[in-house]
Amino acid sequence: MPSLPPHAPAALNVLRLAKVTPDIAVWLPATNLRALHLTRPTLGAAGGAVICSEGELLIDFESGAFLHLRQGEACALPSAHRLLPARGSCTVLLVAQGT
Repeated sequence: MPSLPPHAPAALNVLRLAKVTPDIAVWLPATNLRALHLTRPTLGAAGGAVICSEGELLIDFESGAFLHLRQGEACALPSAHRLLPARGSCTVLLVAQGT
């Protein structure tokens, strides 16, 4: 009996998924990633990393240091922080700590 050909997994538009629920992180299936479309400041705990997928992101660390990420840039989040969209809104991927 012939077997069925393998099927590729379905594509997921991460940016569109994040925009459906602004300011609420959405877990991506079978990953340790969350997609987040930011329209306002959001507080975060230490750990993990962030990847700016669309727009520009400001990260204000509790130490007073800050970082400006542009599309395609990433950084670790070693301390508590505040994420702020630099120009109205932005979309980021949050990487869980230990991955």
